[in-house]
Amino acid sequence: MFNYNTIFNLLFLVNWSVIVIFVIVMEKFELLKSLLEHLEDYYATKENSKNMDAFVTWMTMQTANGKGIETMATNNRFGTASEQINTSVANLDNGIGILNGLMFRYGRMYAKIALEKATTLSLEEFIFLATLSSFNSLTKTELVTTVVFEKSTGIEIIKRLVATKLMTEEINPNDKRSKLLKVTIKGQKTLHIAINQMSIISKEITATLDLSEKKALHYILSKLEKHHRTNLIANIERLKNQFGA
Repeated sequence: MFNYNTIFNLLFLVNWSVIVIFVIVMEKFELLKSLLEHLEDYYATKENSKNMDAFVTWMTMQTANGKGIETMATNNRFGTASEQINTSVANLDNGIGILNGLMFRYGRMYAKIALEKATTLSLEEFIFLATLSSFNSLTKTELVTTVVFEKSTGIEIIKRLVATKLMTEEINPNDKRSKLLKVTIKGQKTLHIAINQMSIISKEITATLDLSEKKALHYILSKLEKHHRTNLIANIERLKNQFGA
């Protein structure tokens, strides 16, 4: 004999399952539809790099604009630059330059606090020591070039690190005229402490960004850094000729 209550309950559950599946499918369809619309807008832009990383970055920027994120154009503390930023690509470049400079100074202030509390290192000394630790050894010229410092300034920083016994100099077996730099045991211990402190600073600098924004920023900065690293000498010569230096 049929149990009508059982059959009714089964039908009820089946119907609800169908409804739930339908809702999930529709949500996915709407998401896919929205994604395709954004993709169409993206391909209509003048963005040169038509790839996934560039698309994700573009999408992140669109989301940020939709949230009304403050920019140079909406922040009047930058004075007349805010009035000009929307009218010229050149001024947008200026705005990026200003913000990049400000971020460097914020980071420098934070780093000074962290390094002074735990070590005797300056930010520049930390950069040189951390970079050298990534290699078995480097010549002075190689180290200065790797960290992108002017040679005279870089040599003075190296001298300080050697004097404090955080680096050591050894004769280069491949070129008796030059010396190889290595991080000493004391330098490794100091660097270990400094890296732990600087990890806190790195998180402080990007604290207001969510994961997608961090990935977008990392992509953009990596793209810029690669361009300048690859074309540095040519860019310097071009600018010297442009400014008559």
